[in-house]
Amino acid sequence: MALSALPRFPLLGKIVALVLVLLALVIALQMVSDIVAEREGRLREAEASVAASLAGSQTVLGPILRATAARPGRRCRPRARTGRS
Repeated sequence: MALSALPRFPLLGKIVALVLVLLALVIALQMVSDIVAEREGRLREAEASVAASLAGSQTVLGPILRATAARPGRRCRPRARTGRS
């Protein structure tokens, strides 16, 4: 009975067709979004796996002392003053 009403009301048929197309597009978009979310999850898993396999445990060293040392064979010699002002 509903299908026989569509030829008499063309606007109703267009609205029904539009709703069906929109519903199909929403379902397709949801399917694509699910695939994207799954691949992002796999990317995070792969990154974590690579980071865990390459990076070992890290240790922090204590303070490092830095001292200046003169190289052998070099001495600081004062410059000779010339008579110029």
